[in-house]
Amino acid sequence: MRNGRFPKDRSYLFARLGIAIVVVAQCFGTSLWFSPAGAAAGLIARWQLEAADFSWLLAATQLGFIAGTIAIGLGGFADRWSTSRLFALSCASGALLNACVMAPQVGFISAWCLRFAVGVCLAGIYPLGMKLVVQWVGSKPALALAWLVAMLTLGTAMPHVIAAVGVSFSWELILLGASVLALMGGVMVAVA
Repeated sequence: MRNGRFPKDRSYLFARLGIAIVVVAQCFGTSLWFSPAGAAAGLIARWQLEAADFSWLLAATQLGFIAGTIAIGLGGFADRWSTSRLFALSCASGALLNACVMAPQVGFISAWCLRFAVGVCLAGIYPLGMKLVVQWVGSKPALALAWLVAMLTLGTAMPHVIAAVGVSFSWELILLGASVLALMGGVMVAVA
């Protein structure tokens, strides 16, 4: 709405809807980021970890994100392929990899590798979400990018929100909840 009235063309409304979808999908997709932190007590007990060991599990995601961002940038993937498809694929892949941590045969080392791969997938969610928002907004993306970054922050806190809502939730349900949210975010962008 501009100047208190709806614009004559509907493209303005469609652009706003597109931005809203990307912003919410970003929130859901980035719920993968700190999902082990939301499930910390269960994962520490599962593998009988020290605090320093658990911090390496969290660092795996950051290292994967750095590697993924560099790979996407150097490979030019975001410029050669559909940004929305890459975003959706990254959400789906990250959700699957995050859920794999729950498999009974997964030990600490395999979980570290899975979390590194989740970080690579997050490189297809956060930066590409920014690109999608800029494509929807055009020349004045400041407010939309502010919403996107706010949703990134909320999304990374989502596993803690899931844990707080269900005080008796198991660590598996927290990881699964983050994976389901990420999958939903990918679907939202894929169909938008």
